[in-house]
Amino acid sequence: MTTRLGGEAVSLALNHSQAAFFRAAPYEPLVLGSERLGRVREYGNLSFAVVDDAGHFVPAEKPELALEVFRRAVAGLDVGTGKRPAGNEKIPFPPDTPL
Repeated sequence: MTTRLGGEAVSLALNHSQAAFFRAAPYEPLVLGSERLGRVREYGNLSFAVVDDAGHFVPAEKPELALEVFRRAVAGLDVGTGKRPAGNEKIPFPPDTPL
């Protein structure tokens, strides 16, 4: 079993109607242009990103990426690529259905 720390643990511990789908979502590449700079887990409007070669203050170490991630989130786009609307997933059953 992998130990989850910090922000990742918080993102996985959040309880909401789509929590099971978020927890099951795989990590996908976080890209800027053609460069892979990290990975992101996303489902609906919740995202958790891990930025490669950056510490706790991403805007200081990767300012271009930080600004682009902010722009994507404000524009309602997926954080990983910025190419598709966020929260556009097809829910296989009603959110209140027990898992």
